[in-house]
Amino acid sequence: MSYMNRIQQFDQTHLLPASPTLIHQLEQIDWNIFEKQRQTAHANIKRQYELIHDLGTVQTTEHPAAFLQNKQLGLLIMAGGQATRLGLGIPKALLQVTTKTLLQIVIERVFAFNELYSTSVHIGIMASQNAFDQIYEHLVTYDFFGYPKNEISLCAQASLPLLDANGNLMLNASGNLMLGPDGNGSLFQTFSPLIKTWQNKDFISVIQIDNPLIDPFHPAVLEPILLGHDLSIAAIAHTDKQEKVGLFARENDHIVVIEYSELTPNEMLDIDTWANISFFACTPKFAFSSANHQLPLHIAKKKMKGKDVFKAEYFIFDHFPYAHNPTIIPIDRSLYFSPVKNRQGSESLETAREALQHSNPKRLI
Repeated sequence: MSYMNRIQQFDQTHLLPASPTLIHQLEQIDWNIFEKQRQTAHANIKRQYELIHDLGTVQTTEHPAAFLQNKQLGLLIMAGGQATRLGLGIPKALLQVTTKTLLQIVIERVFAFNELYSTSVHIGIMASQNAFDQIYEHLVTYDFFGYPKNEISLCAQASLPLLDANGNLMLNASGNLMLGPDGNGSLFQTFSPLIKTWQNKDFISVIQIDNPLIDPFHPAVLEPILLGHDLSIAAIAHTDKQEKVGLFARENDHIVVIEYSELTPNEMLDIDTWANISFFACTPKFAFSSANHQLPLHIAKKKMKGKDVFKAEYFIFDHFPYAHNPTIIPIDRSLYFSPVKNRQGSESLETAREALQHSNPKRLI
């Protein structure tokens, strides 16, 4: 069906007349997903879940473990953030913490891990389409920070259209569709061809770029994969009532994460719970099969130039219920969690720098 038939079918004729660029964009839209966006934006979905308070008895390892020697690993980095809350106009991966960017910190940490454990980790970096060129130029300018170029794969995630308060497509000043990244939930689909070549690896680790304290190869998080779990998820104690983090819960006997924007005020105040920090390890089989998972859309209502805009995203944690034998591993938030989300105050560049200065450099490899 032609784009003209589609915009008439979905009552989007306000987009006409369309430029060649806009016509191309309209021809690329998955109109079934567009309809799902419209329905989800105004849906009142009630979920039945219970927040997890007790993780049971879990043994954790805070020091390098012998079982990592000579193991084969893949690392996927979610680096789609645009750092809009910081207002700096650069991708979050390129934010400078001390003398190094967030991306450089992670790559150098992986490099040191390779030398320590006699292995070679292939790194996959998922960037938004807007950030792709800047991140690539950053890597080239600094010669990939000494890391083997053939061991780093940079991919751009897909985009979804932004909708106005009436569920209609929107145009920017250039007359093109307003688009936004489709969320970190598309990670496995984006890297599906790469993951297919990783089926002989022992672990695949997944991290978010915004946390400079993260240890992508925390032994306590990786070890359960060797013990038969297909998914091992890091968790930190939920100690800050104002913190914008998703919380772990059980829903229909599955481990799920309830995004902070979907929590009730009383649930946000419940500090006897466990928070998700978007760090987990999984088997290559789980990662490869995840490309075919049917994920729900999450809608965020934002203000742009005084108008309500609905942004749709897929979230990485919605893959968790598909695991057959998942586990949650608590790690020390003071050692491993200091994200950069705000320009000032808590979870800012300043707090991340302070956390790095007080960290143990040996622990960070």
